[in-house]
Amino acid sequence: MEYYLVRTKRRTVSISVREGTVVVHAPLRSSQAAIDAIVQKRADWIARNLMRQRAELALRNRFALHYGSSVLFLGEEKRLIPAAVPHTQLRGGEIALPEGLDSEGIRQGLIRFYKEQARVILAEKLTRFAPLVGVAVPALRITSAKGRWGSCSGSAVNFTFRLMMAPEDAVDYVVIHELCHKKEMNHQLQFWNLVKEAVPEYPVAAAKLLALQKRLQCENWE
Repeated sequence: MEYYLVRTKRRTVSISVREGTVVVHAPLRSSQAAIDAIVQKRADWIARNLMRQRAELALRNRFALHYGSSVLFLGEEKRLIPAAVPHTQLRGGEIALPEGLDSEGIRQGLIRFYKEQARVILAEKLTRFAPLVGVAVPALRITSAKGRWGSCSGSAVNFTFRLMMAPEDAVDYVVIHELCHKKEMNHQLQFWNLVKEAVPEYPVAAAKLLALQKRLQCENWE
């Protein structure tokens, strides 16, 4: 089995599958035979993950947006329509985009739309939920992060524009989650008690985010 080997100052061998490539991190002094044996032992797990990731990559490569396609906004499917508008805007159950856009133009227009909506919606939620958690309203930054819905950095909180695709209760959970980090910069019991006090049903919201994450793994929003 082919894999990309990275030797570092570490004590154990770790194996990961990234974008259809097997990556092995190993100690500097590990023999090639020992590394190969560990890889072979995990062969079934590696094969399953390679198959899954290659299928997801194929779907991402085929992902294209057109007028008539549907995308998520706050957990609801919205149909994309061409209209005589200067920029992307919400119209009830539809999202109107300027006429004459190709697939890439539609995608870029939607990303701008999501970011604009995020600045308004998340600013309001931070103002509403900060007193509930007992913290000052932090500065807001909208990012294009793929691996995190939100994060804290200094006096600001960061949210990916992809969060605008999630159901609103899941969005509320992510906002409160990051606000709670202003009190507890960890994921220990005291932190989760803060989250549960503000969002008793947070596991339900977390499950919705996981389902959305699986969908987005098959869509190309780069």
